[in-house]
Amino acid sequence: MKRCPVLLAALALILILSVALVTAAASSKPPEMPDLPFLGSGDSVTATIQARPRWNCTGIRLKKGTTYSITAEGTWWDAKYKHDPDGHPSQSTILRMWEWARRMRHENWFKLICAQDYDNQTAFPVGRHRQFVAARDGELTCFANDVWIMYWNNTGCIQMTVKGVP
Repeated sequence: MKRCPVLLAALALILILSVALVTAAASSKPPEMPDLPFLGSGDSVTATIQARPRWNCTGIRLKKGTTYSITAEGTWWDAKYKHDPDGHPSQSTILRMWEWARRMRHENWFKLICAQDYDNQTAFPVGRHRQFVAARDGELTCFANDVWIMYWNNTGCIQMTVKGVP
Protein backbone atom coordinates (compact mmCIF):
# COMPACT_ATOMS: atom_id res chain seq x y z
CA MET A 1 0.00 0.00 0.00
CA LYS A 2 2.94 2.37 0.53
CA ARG A 3 3.75 2.23 -3.18
CA CYS A 4 0.39 3.67 -4.21
CA PRO A 5 1.14 7.34 -3.29
CA VAL A 6 4.55 7.10 -5.01
CA LEU A 7 2.97 5.66 -8.13
CA LEU A 8 0.26 8.33 -8.14
CA ALA A 9 2.87 11.06 -7.69
CA ALA A 10 4.92 9.66 -10.57
CA LEU A 11 1.86 9.49 -12.83
CA ALA A 12 0.89 13.05 -11.88
CA LEU A 13 4.41 14.27 -12.71
CA ILE A 14 4.31 12.52 -16.10
CA LEU A 15 0.93 14.10 -16.83
CA ILE A 16 2.12 17.59 -15.84
CA LEU A 17 5.29 17.28 -17.94
CA SER A 18 3.29 15.95 -20.90
CA VAL A 19 0.86 18.88 -20.80
CA ALA A 20 3.77 21.33 -20.50
CA LEU A 21 5.58 19.79 -23.46
CA VAL A 22 2.45 19.65 -25.62
CA THR A 23 1.67 23.30 -24.83
CA ALA A 24 5.22 24.50 -25.45
CA ALA A 25 5.69 22.52 -28.64
CA ALA A 26 2.34 23.30 -30.23
CA SER A 27 3.50 26.67 -31.52
CA SER A 28 6.92 25.63 -32.83
CA LYS A 29 7.45 25.24 -36.54
CA PRO A 30 10.32 24.53 -38.93
CA PRO A 31 12.06 27.39 -40.74
CA GLU A 32 10.26 29.09 -43.61
CA MET A 33 10.60 27.59 -47.09
CA PRO A 34 11.66 29.80 -50.01
CA ASP A 35 8.89 30.95 -52.33
CA LEU A 36 7.53 27.99 -54.27
CA PRO A 37 5.45 28.04 -57.46
CA PHE A 38 1.71 27.58 -56.94
CA LEU A 39 0.12 24.24 -57.81
CA GLY A 40 -2.21 25.16 -60.64
CA SER A 41 -5.55 23.84 -61.80
CA GLY A 42 -5.05 20.46 -63.49
CA ASP A 43 -1.50 20.09 -62.12
CA SER A 44 -0.61 17.33 -59.69
CA VAL A 45 2.36 16.47 -57.52
CA THR A 46 3.17 13.61 -55.14
CA ALA A 47 4.97 14.05 -51.82
CA THR A 48 6.24 11.52 -49.29
CA ILE A 49 4.86 12.06 -45.79
CA GLN A 50 7.00 10.48 -43.08
CA ALA A 51 5.46 9.30 -39.80
CA ARG A 52 8.25 10.59 -37.51
CA PRO A 53 8.51 14.35 -38.24
CA ARG A 54 6.08 16.54 -36.33
CA TRP A 55 5.64 18.52 -39.55
CA ASN A 56 6.36 17.38 -43.11
CA CYS A 57 7.31 20.04 -45.64
CA THR A 58 5.78 19.12 -48.99
CA GLY A 59 7.07 21.87 -51.25
CA ILE A 60 3.48 22.19 -52.52
CA ARG A 61 2.28 25.79 -52.56
CA LEU A 62 -1.47 26.34 -52.57
CA LYS A 63 -3.33 29.35 -53.97
CA LYS A 64 -6.17 30.90 -51.97
CA GLY A 65 -9.61 30.02 -53.38
CA THR A 66 -8.32 27.13 -55.53
CA THR A 67 -9.92 23.69 -55.11
CA TYR A 68 -7.54 20.79 -54.52
CA SER A 69 -7.97 17.03 -54.24
CA ILE A 70 -5.68 14.97 -51.99
CA THR A 71 -5.32 11.20 -52.18
CA ALA A 72 -2.96 9.17 -49.99
CA GLU A 73 -1.83 5.58 -49.67
CA GLY A 74 0.84 3.67 -47.81
CA THR A 75 1.66 2.43 -44.34
CA TRP A 76 3.08 4.04 -41.25
CA TRP A 77 3.63 2.57 -37.81
CA ASP A 78 3.08 3.81 -34.27
CA ALA A 79 5.39 1.40 -32.44
CA LYS A 80 3.62 -1.94 -33.11
CA TYR A 81 0.38 -0.47 -34.54
CA LYS A 82 0.06 -0.42 -38.34
CA HIS A 83 -1.92 2.43 -39.92
CA ASP A 84 -3.02 3.58 -43.34
CA PRO A 85 -3.72 7.29 -44.02
CA ASP A 86 -7.19 7.00 -42.40
CA GLY A 87 -5.54 5.98 -39.12
CA HIS A 88 -7.40 3.90 -36.53
CA PRO A 89 -9.35 4.43 -33.32
CA SER A 90 -7.65 3.58 -30.03
CA GLN A 91 -6.60 -0.07 -29.96
CA SER A 92 -5.74 -0.28 -26.26
CA THR A 93 -6.63 1.20 -22.89
CA ILE A 94 -3.36 3.16 -22.84
CA LEU A 95 -4.16 4.78 -26.19
CA ARG A 96 -7.69 5.64 -25.02
CA MET A 97 -6.18 7.36 -21.98
CA TRP A 98 -4.06 9.60 -24.27
CA GLU A 99 -6.72 10.58 -26.81
CA TRP A 100 -7.05 14.02 -25.19
CA ALA A 101 -3.41 14.75 -26.09
CA ARG A 102 -3.57 13.94 -29.82
CA ARG A 103 -2.86 16.95 -31.99
CA MET A 104 -6.36 16.62 -33.44
CA ARG A 105 -7.99 14.92 -30.49
CA HIS A 106 -11.24 13.94 -32.23
CA GLU A 107 -9.53 12.31 -35.22
CA ASN A 108 -8.07 8.79 -35.42
CA TRP A 109 -4.55 7.99 -34.34
CA PHE A 110 -2.25 8.45 -37.34
CA LYS A 111 -4.87 9.95 -39.61
CA LEU A 112 -3.20 12.12 -42.25
CA ILE A 113 -3.66 15.75 -41.23
CA CYS A 114 -2.77 18.73 -43.44
CA ALA A 115 -2.43 22.45 -42.78
CA GLN A 116 -0.96 25.50 -44.43
CA ASP A 117 2.41 26.86 -43.32
CA TYR A 118 2.59 24.74 -40.13
CA ASP A 119 -0.40 26.63 -38.74
CA ASN A 120 -2.58 24.50 -36.45
CA GLN A 121 -5.45 26.94 -37.02
CA THR A 122 -5.61 25.81 -40.66
CA ALA A 123 -5.27 22.07 -39.92
CA PHE A 124 -7.84 19.71 -41.42
CA PRO A 125 -8.19 15.90 -41.50
CA VAL A 126 -7.52 14.19 -44.83
CA GLY A 127 -7.16 10.44 -44.44
CA ARG A 128 -7.15 8.61 -47.81
CA HIS A 129 -9.01 11.33 -49.70
CA ARG A 130 -10.26 14.86 -49.31
CA GLN A 131 -11.21 17.73 -51.57
CA PHE A 132 -10.89 21.25 -50.16
CA VAL A 133 -10.54 24.92 -51.06
CA ALA A 134 -7.33 26.61 -49.91
CA ALA A 135 -8.15 29.24 -47.29
CA ARG A 136 -5.02 31.27 -48.09
CA ASP A 137 -1.81 31.19 -50.09
CA GLY A 138 0.81 28.95 -48.47
CA GLU A 139 2.71 25.68 -48.37
CA LEU A 140 0.80 22.48 -47.66
CA THR A 141 2.30 20.87 -44.54
CA CYS A 142 1.28 17.52 -43.05
CA PHE A 143 1.61 15.15 -40.11
CA ALA A 144 0.43 11.83 -38.71
CA ASN A 145 -2.06 12.52 -35.88
CA ASP A 146 -0.21 11.56 -32.70
CA VAL A 147 0.73 12.97 -29.30
CA TRP A 148 3.33 15.72 -29.79
CA ILE A 149 5.96 14.07 -27.56
CA MET A 150 5.51 10.55 -29.02
CA TYR A 151 6.77 10.93 -32.59
CA TRP A 152 10.06 9.26 -31.65
CA ASN A 153 8.54 5.75 -32.04
CA ASN A 154 6.90 6.38 -35.43
CA THR A 155 8.15 4.82 -38.67
CA GLY A 156 7.05 4.42 -42.27
CA CYS A 157 5.68 6.79 -44.87
CA ILE A 158 2.73 7.38 -47.12
CA GLN A 159 2.53 8.83 -50.62
CA MET A 160 0.22 11.82 -50.91
CA THR A 161 -0.86 13.22 -54.29
CA VAL A 162 -2.31 16.70 -54.52
CA LYS A 163 -4.12 17.82 -57.65
CA GLY A 164 -5.48 21.23 -58.58
CA VAL A 165 -9.13 20.67 -59.56
CA PRO A 166 -10.07 22.43 -62.83
